[in-house]
Amino acid sequence: MPNVSRAGLPTAVTALLEENVSARGDLSVIFARPQAGEENACTEPVIRTVQMPGRFLYAYTYGRRLRQMSTAATSIIGIVVDDRLALLDRPYRVLQPAEVSALPDSTALLASGPCPACGQSLPSTSSEATLLDTGGSVTVLHSLVEVPAYFTAPDGTMIWAAGGSGGTGTPSPVVPETVSQGNKKFLFMRVRFADDNQSYEPSSDSQVQGDLNTVMRRFAEMSYGTLQGSYGFTPTMTLPKPRSGYMNGWSDVDGMTALLNDAKAQAAAIAADPAFPGVPYPFHPTNYSLFAVRWNGEPGGCCSYGGGGNAWIRWDGASVLIHE
Repeated sequence: MPNVSRAGLPTAVTALLEENVSARGDLSVIFARPQAGEENACTEPVIRTVQMPGRFLYAYTYGRRLRQMSTAATSIIGIVVDDRLALLDRPYRVLQPAEVSALPDSTALLASGPCPACGQSLPSTSSEATLLDTGGSVTVLHSLVEVPAYFTAPDGTMIWAAGGSGGTGTPSPVVPETVSQGNKKFLFMRVRFADDNQSYEPSSDSQVQGDLNTVMRRFAEMSYGTLQGSYGFTPTMTLPKPRSGYMNGWSDVDGMTALLNDAKAQAAAIAADPAFPGVPYPFHPTNYSLFAVRWNGEPGGCCSYGGGGNAWIRWDGASVLIHE
């Protein structure tokens, strides 16, 4: 129900309605890959979440938004019930006349400058302009016909916002780098849990180094040299929680996010720990743009996961790293 339609309703009624959301937030799109033989056990192959200041939501969408990958500070427009967000399939919504009339600053918006789409002067009255909710803010265009082109990139895609070491040894010619091109630094973090045997390692140095060398080589080959990378992999680190501590709400902030953040914190501690003077590559997360955390077994069910520059890996092999 639009906000303007709620104005005269009693609080007891509005408290039962869905919440309209218009803001900027970080959309994470996480893809699951089941282990061989467990394909039918993977009930949720794609997990979408949205994080805004003080909020974590599971997102569900449709249409063009289904092709949107993880995006920071993207337009979030939709409706919320409990912790579930139905996300509009566009980064904008055309405001209705009643909504425009309710804006406290529509006159100031019209006087703010030329139309950002065509460069012409904006109309003098809001009834002649097109006002858009663009996620936490209002954008004014000269006319409705300019809206699709304004949110479409030249290639036709929708504009949503915005323990060792190694690497390819060749710099990328792409400067400045993009999400999928340039020179990337990848941190691979092996972990054990607080209730594991302290000698347990999920994967050997030789296995990790071989997998990562393959990944870096394949990325360089498939990108025709425009994606180059270097990597560091940590010793096996002990997380502060037992396995069960990450299994309550695996796909939310208490599960996947907490495990990744705890691994980063342990890696940062190793980078500053004099007990590791021979570490050839500093492990502080600020030195990296891509991250993977590696363990065996639970938590995680049947799958490994990846999205938004992060990966959660539960078995060996370059193929699962390339996929995630």
